[in-house]
Amino acid sequence: ANRKIYIENIDLNLFSGKASVDGFKMYEDDDSTIFVEFDTIFINVDLIKILSNEIFVQEFELINPLVNLSKEDGEFNFDSLLSTDTTAVDNTDKDTTKTSFTFSLNNLNIKSGKFYYSDEDAEIKHSLEDIDLHMNHIAFDNTTAKMGLDFNLKQGGSINTIIDYNTEDNSYILNLDIDKLNLEEFLPYLQKDINIKDMKGSLYSDLIIEGTADNPGKPVIKGTVSVKDFKLTDNKDLDFFKIKELSIKSEELSIKDMNFVVDTLLIDDVYAQFEMYNNSNSVDRLFHKDTKKIVKEQVDKVVEVADSLQGDKPVHWEVKHLIFKNSKARFIDYSLKPDKFDYSLSDIKLIANDIRFGNNVKFDFYSRAPKGGKISSEIKTDPGNPGNGTFNMYMENVDSKKLSPYFVNYFAYPITRGKFNFSFRSNVKDKYLDSRIIIDSYSLALGQKREGVEAKSSLPIKTALVIASDKDKRINFDVKVKGDVDDPNFKVGKIVFNTIMKNLGKIIVSPGRLLSKGFGVDEDKIKEVSFEYIQYELGPSQTSQLDVIVDLLKEKNPLEAHIQLYVDKDDEIERLTYRRAKAMYFLKKNNYSDTDFSKIKSSDRLLVSEIDINDSDFGAYLSEKTGITYLSNEDKCKQLFTDDEINSLFNELNQARINNIKRFLKKQKGILYTFDNKIIYKSTVKKPHAKFEYSVEGE
Repeated sequence: ANRKIYIENIDLNLFSGKASVDGFKMYEDDDSTIFVEFDTIFINVDLIKILSNEIFVQEFELINPLVNLSKEDGEFNFDSLLSTDTTAVDNTDKDTTKTSFTFSLNNLNIKSGKFYYSDEDAEIKHSLEDIDLHMNHIAFDNTTAKMGLDFNLKQGGSINTIIDYNTEDNSYILNLDIDKLNLEEFLPYLQKDINIKDMKGSLYSDLIIEGTADNPGKPVIKGTVSVKDFKLTDNKDLDFFKIKELSIKSEELSIKDMNFVVDTLLIDDVYAQFEMYNNSNSVDRLFHKDTKKIVKEQVDKVVEVADSLQGDKPVHWEVKHLIFKNSKARFIDYSLKPDKFDYSLSDIKLIANDIRFGNNVKFDFYSRAPKGGKISSEIKTDPGNPGNGTFNMYMENVDSKKLSPYFVNYFAYPITRGKFNFSFRSNVKDKYLDSRIIIDSYSLALGQKREGVEAKSSLPIKTALVIASDKDKRINFDVKVKGDVDDPNFKVGKIVFNTIMKNLGKIIVSPGRLLSKGFGVDEDKIKEVSFEYIQYELGPSQTSQLDVIVDLLKEKNPLEAHIQLYVDKDDEIERLTYRRAKAMYFLKKNNYSDTDFSKIKSSDRLLVSEIDINDSDFGAYLSEKTGITYLSNEDKCKQLFTDDEINSLFNELNQARINNIKRFLKKQKGILYTFDNKIIYKSTVKKPHAKFEYSVEGE
């Protein structure tokens, strides 16, 4: 192809071997856009040595070169320079005898070079400026050569290289120093697959790369690579990941020998934010629709290449020192209603040494939770066999109020106060988990039920927590979890939550056992207060039980007692009938009117009850009152009263029981109770009793 070329000056001295070209410009096909230009190119060749078949360049200098490389619609701007003539050339009669020229080059210098690249299809642009290349000597008949290349990037950063090359075995040693290379230059490549708005950061390196040109894919790398002040911002303007420094100091990275040894992996001052939504999360939001598929395909290719390079050689990898420090993490769950969950950890540290397959490595993790809490863990396992080991996690003095959004979401109650400790200690053997989880909650308090919130759980959580707490306002759960960690349905967190909910459910169904245990009494003592038949006054038996219940209600405030009276009506009406008939007989015997029951003193009640139902004198009295002689004394008693009369006696008796309990409780302070005046009639009731059930107001 023909291209427009402009040359300002050419200076050639055939006697000295010196030549120079000034003001060179080559244009693109449009004859207006510069493709290549330079100010000066100078070459000094020793002409005498040509006679001895040696090309010896004493000096080569290129000043201010500029190269514009571009791609548009799949074509490069140099494509027209490439030959398209595919006509075969007959070399049959050509002399193929090789000449024996040798080549040497001293003092190669490229000064202030510029290189620009633009990919209009992908909207990507790169620029290299201030490119300085210096090479002292290179010779094809010598064993070594040394070359240096220095350049600065327009967007920031510089690269310095020194190459020592052995021409005998084609081996080389490359020193690669990168200083403050602006990573923003690579943002367009990431944006092709990831929804990232901005990327900041600088790359640094101090590397020694040893290898051979015969096997360019198998170098040995030593030295340090680091990234500093790195930040990723997504399309929602969220700075979801920031890191002050990521540094890798390698002892040896060798694909050839499958040996990868890192002396120190340092990660300092990281900030990461993860957000949950109803059907996705902030990580999913980063990727385009097909990105995950593309990434998987690329990973599969990398694995395939790695396997081919590995061959039969075992891979040895090791990280001697892992240091993760001074970091922060924030988790926000927007899927909760009506309040989001927002939780942060600070001062995150992770320390581990001698990380490699076959070694039982100890990982120590530590972090600070909000308001003084601590979260830490200890893990001991072989990285090559994580199906065995110990995995322990501890949470100390953690603020329960921070969990309030989850409580509102599940139970409609906010947490207003409290702290808790959490201990997860587990052993894994052959991928089978055997763990113990202990949760201690202190002074947990719930606020008023949130109106308009539809709770996911119907469990009366306030009541359950009050009952579960001891006299020191402490709630303890001790849960054992076992299972196959490879089972996709095995989720430790889910199992723990379901186990706790199950235990709380048991408390609600049968609260008496736990309540009575704290007071050292039988469960029946706080569940019901029994009366003897026809008894209505409170005796020592009833008042001693009520004293325990009062103490319980004071300690468990705001727990409230709900009281209801249970009797077997038919049985007690029969007993009331007999007692009333005996009372009338007692009055008659003592020369009183047999309807003046006010004459019966408290001390007389025992005498009345001791009258034998089958007593003949009592039978004679009943026959006289009823005019019936052929019935038994029991049946004669029943003939004395109408149904209305005996029902009135029954109602008076039970109302007296209710009133007596109310009067006793009314004298107490700091307790909550309600009394249902409706009496429950059940034929299965052995003795009349007041039943006590417990709950918090509103549940």
